[in-house]
This record gives sequence, C-alpha cells and structure tokens, in this order.
Amino acid sequence: MTDPKSDAPPHFNSPDDFFTLRWQGDIDGCLQLLDQTQLPHVETILELHSPEEVISAIVQLSVRGAPAIGVAGAYALCLATRKLSDWDEIVRSLETFAPLVRECRPTAINLATMVDRMLDVLKSEIAENQPSASPNGIKLRNRLFAEAQAIEKEDQDFCHRIGLSGSSLIPEGATILTHCNAGALATAGSGTALSVLYAAWESGCRFQVLADETRPLLQGSRITA
Repeated sequence: MTDPKSDAPPHFNSPDDFFTLRWQGDIDGCLQLLDQTQLPHVETILELHSPEEVISAIVQLSVRGAPAIGVAGAYALCLATRKLSDWDEIVRSLETFAPLVRECRPTAINLATMVDRMLDVLKSEIAENQPSASPNGIKLRNRLFAEAQAIEKEDQDFCHRIGLSGSSLIPEGATILTHCNAGALATAGSGTALSVLYAAWESGCRFQVLADETRPLLQGSRITA
C-alpha cells in the first residue's frame, strides 16, 4: 500500500487472509490470537483455553488495539465458563473473572464496555431464572457465547462502515500520515482509521503512507507498516 504506482490490493483482515483473533471450534473451543509481539518476523498463533491466558495476552500486548482487546475480553468470559454446566459454578466463575478481565488493561475503554455487555447477559439470565429452583447453566453459556460472537461481528461491521464512510476523503496522490496502529491488527475487522485507506485503495485511489508513533513496542514501524 505504500507504493502509489502499485495495483496490488492491500492486506485485508479476512478469513482467506490473516486474522487478528478468532474463536476456534464449538462453545468449548478456544480463542486464537495472532501474537503481535512477534511481528513482523515471526507469525505465531496463540491458542488460549482459559481467561487467565487471555488476561496474560492482553497484559503482554500480544493483542493490541482497543477494539481487538474488547473482543478478546468478551471471549475471555466465555472461557471462564468453559466445560461448566452447573449454574452456580458458572455464575461464581463469571463474578471472579469479570473484574480481573475488566481491569487488566484500563486504557482500552472497549474492554470495560464489552465485559459490561457480557455481565448484562448474566444479569438478564438471573432475572429470568429468579423463580426457578434449577436455572439452566447451559442456556446461560449459550447466551454468553452468542453475545461474544455478536461483539466480534459488530466490530467487523463498524470497521467496514468506517472505511466506506471515509474513503472519499482521501485525495489521489496524497501522502497520509498515520499515528500508532489503527489497522486490521487493532480490530477484529479491517481496522478503524486505516480501514479508510484500505477502502480508498480498493476503489482505485493511489497514495503513499507514512507510519509514525512507535511506542511502547514499535507498533508503528512493526505493525502498521
């Protein structure tokens, strides 16, 4: 994308290309993350089977960008209920891990927002099952998993809409300065600010990009570029 004369398409985040994060398998599956601390020289896929592992990946910056971190946090709470069926065990696990996930990266506002969305599902299920002597733990898990999947798909849709909305603002032959990382690797989709550049390039507009902001792990030079 940095060559204004090239007709090569940009590197999109799609199932046929690369992925930032995705759920693998059924409800008892795992979260797969592309380890961003190893890029660009090594492509390592982390398979995470517990909320502790997701928390560690967030803290170690293996997953970066507020949108991607928010999606990872939602799936972390699915992993907190992994292979559980007893209602009380599921609720206890969620109440234990939700604050830990929420607080592991306080600067990423999406993380707190998505954890709260998952807890809203729990609150809704508790309210619906209040009269019941034997609430359905499997139903609760299914609703949590569906919510996490919805969060992921919404992020992908937001990225797509941002790109379409802003692509016409990029002039032909421009030099674009980016800041930090707002591309596909920061989201579950095609990026936030950089999705505008992807969409503009796909429409035939040609330009060059300068990527700045390289702290704390050189993400401008390693990840955006």
